[in-house]
Amino acid sequence: MEKLRFDRLFYVFSLISFISACATPQVGQPPPSAIFIRTFYKSTAGADLLDQSRTGTFKKSELKIVSRVEVNGISKEVIYGDSGVTVEWDNESRMHYLGMNVPTNFKKKPIETYVHLSPTIVDTVTYSFLGKQRPYIPDKIYYNKKLVWDVVNVPDDGLWPSIIIIK
Repeated sequence: MEKLRFDRLFYVFSLISFISACATPQVGQPPPSAIFIRTFYKSTAGADLLDQSRTGTFKKSELKIVSRVEVNGISKEVIYGDSGVTVEWDNESRMHYLGMNVPTNFKKKPIETYVHLSPTIVDTVTYSFLGKQRPYIPDKIYYNKKLVWDVVNVPDDGLWPSIIIIK
């Protein structure tokens, strides 16, 4: 009985931590080092490319996200998140998503992020920081040089908009 109670508490704590990491920062709070964006991958036919039960999809064991940032004039690679890549199920869309962490420009200069989908497929994510409301948060995100995320007015208590990539 005690183990079951601990497991439930751990689950609730994990869920609360996940939701707070996804939410937009509150006004007056220091910006996070990265933001979490749900990124969906679909085939041109609409198939979920992160569904681990199907063949021909991206394998979670091969997924990796690495950001290159400049800190005090020195370029370095950063992996955000202690548990590696997150692939979760979204009930609303009925698809899996990749939890992509995108760096903010708080105390660093983000250069680009590399999304390793397989040993031979590496996509590049770049960003701009021209927003006046949240200058540390990217206002635009480009995936392989194509604009995929343009945030104008995100509510202070909502989740960041998701990204859909067609492959």
